[in-house]
Amino acid sequence: MSREYYPILKWKKGEREALKNFQVDQHDFYPVIEIVEECSPASFFSTLTNCYNGSIYFDVKRLDKECLEEYIKFVNLNELNAYPLLYVEDLDLLDNAEYALDKFSIKIPVPVDFEGLPFREILNVLLSHRNRDINVVLDAGEVIDSRNANVVFDLYDRYISDNIDDLCVFKNVTVCLTSFPTQPDIAAGEDMSYKRYDILIYKKLIEKFRKTMMDGKIQYSDYGVTKFTETELDFSKMRYGILPKVKYTTDTQYIVKKGQKDRINNIFTRSYIDIAKEIVNSSYFYGENFSYGDECIYEKANALDAKPGNSTQWVTYCANHHLTVLMEQLSNLF
Repeated sequence: MSREYYPILKWKKGEREALKNFQVDQHDFYPVIEIVEECSPASFFSTLTNCYNGSIYFDVKRLDKECLEEYIKFVNLNELNAYPLLYVEDLDLLDNAEYALDKFSIKIPVPVDFEGLPFREILNVLLSHRNRDINVVLDAGEVIDSRNANVVFDLYDRYISDNIDDLCVFKNVTVCLTSFPTQPDIAAGEDMSYKRYDILIYKKLIEKFRKTMMDGKIQYSDYGVTKFTETELDFSKMRYGILPKVKYTTDTQYIVKKGQKDRINNIFTRSYIDIAKEIVNSSYFYGENFSYGDECIYEKANALDAKPGNSTQWVTYCANHHLTVLMEQLSNLF
């Protein structure tokens, strides 16, 4: 039984290169591209073809609603394998024949906004379009500690259990969450690790709904390790620049390593090269042949003339490694 993966990737250079060098079979892999800067549909899809040729979903929420409509029209006109990620506020588009939304994902917060439409009403709207290919995405956001994980699992359980007869008519129900914090609280020279409640919750849901009508329909989505990246920081406001930071995914943890600098002598006392060596010599390193990202980290640790690389390049290495880990985990779940 296949497990589909819908990783959320910001359309930044680091993430683009991670996708371009993703070496795993694209079957059951559907990246959700979050377009974070003004970009015309023609420009976006032209760039996309240079790094990925599989099916995608696109998210233009950071732009305006007119952009969403432009993207949908462009995709339909050019018959592309690209589909919109909608939000609850976009439900009105479903009744507009002009957009021909035969396949899409819709993201619903968990819990739903108490000032917005109740979950039951959202579901009723979607059920009136059940003949379409709909991926219902239940987004719980950040799940960082055990207490939060218990609450989120209970919410997922109740949302699915209470509506199982209706949810099973959709193509998929995808749980979307992350246990990687938006801004890791880590000091210079330190390591931090975060338990991966995200994948644990997903595994528990799969077990819970095994041999039910939802068996095989519950899929997985996450924000990887790029929900917050150095590529979004304003370097001009930083007196000393930015310290190296590496985010490495294991089966059970997110490991964050931060560099350190001697400000007086302006030299790194813990550089990207140092961190690469720590990862390669650790018990959790996946090996140089595991992914493009791991190959690059291994090279940084061992090549005599290796350059440390910059934050964007390390986003590529870490994101590419993360995608590969998740595809392996999901394919081996059962």
